[in-house]
Amino acid sequence: MGCYIPEDLIVQILPRFPAKSLVRFRCVCKHWHSSLTNPEFITNHAINQGQENPNAEKVFCFRSKSSLFIVNLERFDPLHDKCTMFSITSYAKEIALPTEKFSHMLHTTILGSCNGLIFLKHGWSSDQFCLLNPLTGESRHLFTSFWDKPKTKFAFGYDSSTKDYKIIRFQIDDYPCRLRVFSLENNSWRRPKTNIQYTLKQLIPDLETLQAVQVGGFLHWQIASPNPDSLLTFDLAQEKFGELINLPRDSDGRTRVVGLSVLHGCLCLTLHGPSIWIMKEYGVAESWTKFINIDALRHHTVFQLFPLCYIKDGRRVLLLLNSAKLSSTILKLDPSIRVPSKFGKTRTFSY
Repeated sequence: MGCYIPEDLIVQILPRFPAKSLVRFRCVCKHWHSSLTNPEFITNHAINQGQENPNAEKVFCFRSKSSLFIVNLERFDPLHDKCTMFSITSYAKEIALPTEKFSHMLHTTILGSCNGLIFLKHGWSSDQFCLLNPLTGESRHLFTSFWDKPKTKFAFGYDSSTKDYKIIRFQIDDYPCRLRVFSLENNSWRRPKTNIQYTLKQLIPDLETLQAVQVGGFLHWQIASPNPDSLLTFDLAQEKFGELINLPRDSDGRTRVVGLSVLHGCLCLTLHGPSIWIMKEYGVAESWTKFINIDALRHHTVFQLFPLCYIKDGRRVLLLLNSAKLSSTILKLDPSIRVPSKFGKTRTFSY
């Protein structure tokens, strides 16, 4: 007699499997194929495999010349692997780009990532936009735009209140800010009322490498004004801009943000020191906790530095560094030692 597993239990179990296993499971029967390709299941699986899940696969996507690559960060032995740019590329797997429009990465930009999905733009005068799941190779064409303004910026996030992925588009030099929101559920644009009272000229312009960071239902960017001690935020549910204030300060009393990321589901901030801080309870200023001072980088001109993830034993952390001497370099750090080792180099990234 065969072993019977209730349907509701199967529904709870399947989202816990990695994406590669689910691709194979689609061949079990028509019912499983239908269930595993259902958009709601795909969304739930992506969230379950997101960064908040400590057992999720930790992958890093990067562009090298005309190709897009993915590498599983857990494959590297933090004690014995001495990685160079050659070895990190040799560990990586080239990703098949979604359509002929995205036939190469030469004119393709990674605009953001969320729940394991990558938001891509390709083109010159007419831009093609799509979402790509790098683990399964599945993609979805979103829209074509003919906006030619160089300061048109995009961000990508997930609104859990409506279970909908959203893309926001805005001009950083317009006043009032012209905001558009694209809903993947409705496959359409809309124009919410903008509440921001100043232009976004001081928003860090290079969103090719400085992407919006999502924690909870908010996107975050580092800004220089009008309040350099705050982060610009966007509420995905209310569809409005705001600020996260009361940031931690360097030893000299200043707040100079050089990196934003998410570490174990918490907002992570890197100051110029360089020091790394974690907001253990979102929105509560008193919950900012210093993670580490990185003494070895104190004399570097650091443009950008932030953690990517923990690896292996949960103690060592991978960092991405852009500095005057080291461009797009991945570092490996043991917080108990505070001396990072070089891990590899790459170009435009997402994770």
